[in-house]
Amino acid sequence: MISQVIALLTLIPLGLYLSPVALGTFIAVSAITPFFNFFVELGLGSALIQKKEEPSAEDLKTVFTVQTLLVLVIISLGFLLTGPLSHFARLTVDGINLYHVLLVVLFISSLKSIPSILMERRIAFERQVIPSIIEQIVYSVVIVFLAYKGFQVASYSWAFIVSAIVGLPIYYYLSPWRIGVGISKKSLKPLFAYGILYQSKTFLSLIKDNLLIIVLSGLPRVGQYGLGQVGLWKRWAYSPYNFIVNSVTKVTFPTYARVQEDREKLRAGIERSLFVVSLIMFPIVVAMALSATKVLAMLPKYQVWGPGLPALYFLCAEAALSSLSGILVNTLDATGHVKTTSALMIFWILLIWPLTIVLVNLYGFTGVAAAPFFVSLTVFLTAYLVNRVVKFNFVGSFIQPLMATVLMGIAMFLVGNLFLSLFIGAIIYFVSVWLLAKEKLMDNSRVILAAFKK
Repeated sequence: MISQVIALLTLIPLGLYLSPVALGTFIAVSAITPFFNFFVELGLGSALIQKKEEPSAEDLKTVFTVQTLLVLVIISLGFLLTGPLSHFARLTVDGINLYHVLLVVLFISSLKSIPSILMERRIAFERQVIPSIIEQIVYSVVIVFLAYKGFQVASYSWAFIVSAIVGLPIYYYLSPWRIGVGISKKSLKPLFAYGILYQSKTFLSLIKDNLLIIVLSGLPRVGQYGLGQVGLWKRWAYSPYNFIVNSVTKVTFPTYARVQEDREKLRAGIERSLFVVSLIMFPIVVAMALSATKVLAMLPKYQVWGPGLPALYFLCAEAALSSLSGILVNTLDATGHVKTTSALMIFWILLIWPLTIVLVNLYGFTGVAAAPFFVSLTVFLTAYLVNRVVKFNFVGSFIQPLMATVLMGIAMFLVGNLFLSLFIGAIIYFVSVWLLAKEKLMDNSRVILAAFKK
């Protein structure tokens, strides 16, 4: 959460110093490199985390060796493909340099995998967050300083490489692991069995999102300017998602995997996660959507981002629905139902691609944000699939925060002044939630306090 706060605060000066084209270039490049990471990971790390038994030394050495060999092959291939990829995505010289830097960072990240996996299996997030926070601080300081100095796209290149180098030794200090090389067929076979299935979902996700971004960067009605507009507002709209949902799912994946045989604990965990996430997400995204126009009016230098406001409204609605879907998909993965999540991903791809192309032709880059919103309405299908694994109350988990958010939104819409609308909206929301969900609030507060006391 601390990392996400730092990242969010970094967006404020970047909106002043970076152009939409510079941000769009970064988005286009960062959509390419995850394809290489896919072939490096192959789901082996997730397989180690999900594994019921404690990983052996052979397991760890096997995963490290396989990933290291793969990353060297993939990086070499990445450099060879520089020409056609840069031509297809219309990258400038700075964009190509950023692409090369991200390939190098891919190698550095692969060296962190085993220490990070060990901490995650032990649910030792109090340790794992330390290098993440340090890396985020270094990244933010470097990119803001260089963006202020006018480096534009090159700001990203330096920020990525410096933060990656700084973070590497910290992982090994906090989670010591003596690097070992070797491949055990006995270890590799079961890890691949789960990992390939899990990674198939990741590959489908890349097709659904990243490949679509690469294609959109080459379309005249979107281009890097349109990607920059949608990209900035998506970062704002999804900032509470990254702050809350990513933090929750990061913890719940290994936790749900540990208790996957205890259906009562699993049910309670799902319902608590949905309630807490909706309690925070819903009011923030609604307040953000209703305040954006007023904020831009107060900050003339941000007027360059005004054309992206319609996209923001779709993105905020999508973020709210995705916050629920993220918890549910995470539950399916943690309980071993990766075939189900892969099928879901195929279904979403078949929806998102044609819908995006149609909406982009009709409404320009706003269609890039509108299409995912309509696809996110399938959250009820995801809930149905999870309910087949473990019975839980889906709508009942978030209905009270939703009702309180609607009341808050009506009040904010009727009040003209920005600060007054935020103040009145906050009061109405907190009072409404207390009246509607007092018992749930008290129950979750007791659980959280008990955890901190431990």
